[in-house]
Amino acid sequence: MDLRYLRPWARHVITEEETDCLIRPITKDDVKTAIFDIDENRAPNPDRFSSGFFKAAWPVMGEEITIAVMEFFTTGRLLKQVNATLLTLIPKQFIEQDGDFAYHWQCKDLGLFQLSFADDLLLLCKAEVRSVNLFRRGLDLFASLSGLHTNPLKSQLILSKAAHGIRTSLLDTLGFQEGHLPVRYLGLPLISSRLTILDCQPLLQKLDSRINGWEGVSLSFAGRVQLIKSVLIALEVYWARAFLLPKGVIKEIVKRLSTFLWKGTTTSGYPKVAWDNVCKPIDEG
Repeated sequence: MDLRYLRPWARHVITEEETDCLIRPITKDDVKTAIFDIDENRAPNPDRFSSGFFKAAWPVMGEEITIAVMEFFTTGRLLKQVNATLLTLIPKQFIEQDGDFAYHWQCKDLGLFQLSFADDLLLLCKAEVRSVNLFRRGLDLFASLSGLHTNPLKSQLILSKAAHGIRTSLLDTLGFQEGHLPVRYLGLPLISSRLTILDCQPLLQKLDSRINGWEGVSLSFAGRVQLIKSVLIALEVYWARAFLLPKGVIKEIVKRLSTFLWKGTTTSGYPKVAWDNVCKPIDEG
């Protein structure tokens, strides 16, 4: 059939020039024009980058984007990485040819924020006047930047094999109290040897303190079981993750837990059921 006979009945007809324009190959200018016609306030792509990012970075990555788009129109295949939710940009050259250690080029100032503050800090230095003076200057600088000052009543200076004259000079420089090993850090003793029952007294005292605080509360049997599981056992586990507890300490802990379970106090008494049977699974009775 000759299309010339159908042309008078067609309302919208494109010219041959327009037909050639539709089927012509995609050029680099077409890709750039299409990207720059996208509104910068539109929702970002799956890679989390909006069109404003690609416009601003076009001098750097425009050539790679153009090649990828034109390859799609040639082969009909699109890389899966284009629709990925994460796109990593790798620079092809260093901004500055400098191998020295330095902060990021956009991090000009170093600021202090609240999350960097810790209640308990363990700071080490040499037991000499020069090192302690630098240490003191660092604390003063921290106080001037953050407004937080060290409490001399809660701070200690622990020395090892230091002469009496140096010991006195260092204590006067810092204004701290003298401490002795072993010390506690984050509730645990800093000790390299095997723990003794005396070293574990803070754990037993913590258990007694918690149980004594619950004596005035009317607790049911199920309530005491829940407190043992969620609070008292957690204290033992916290220590057991760092140290191998002595058998004598474990017996004292079991004694306190069993007494609290049956009597609600720390006063020793005869348990109704052996502790080994209490610790069995519920389905075993």
